[in-house]
Amino acid sequence: MVVEGATAALPLAGLSSTWEAEPTNGCRAKSKKAEVDLGKMNAKLENPQFLAKAKDEAIEEARRTRKAELLETIRRLAARRKAKSKRRA
Repeated sequence: MVVEGATAALPLAGLSSTWEAEPTNGCRAKSKKAEVDLGKMNAKLENPQFLAKAKDEAIEEARRTRKAELLETIRRLAARRKAKSKRRA
């Protein structure tokens, strides 16, 4: 929309990242996906057949790195939802 003689201002802080501009429901969906992925990973790591066939390096990678990434994602998204709900209140 163009209005002659009008001035519009848009706050751009934080909009350079899609993470900052993401709506809360997007956070919930990503959090749910991370929780599902974490559940799958835990199931694999508790499966004796998987543990018998997988390389030790792959098992350690799953336990340390990927699991930590998923837990951090869940934590970060929960904090983001909490902060957004406080701003709305």
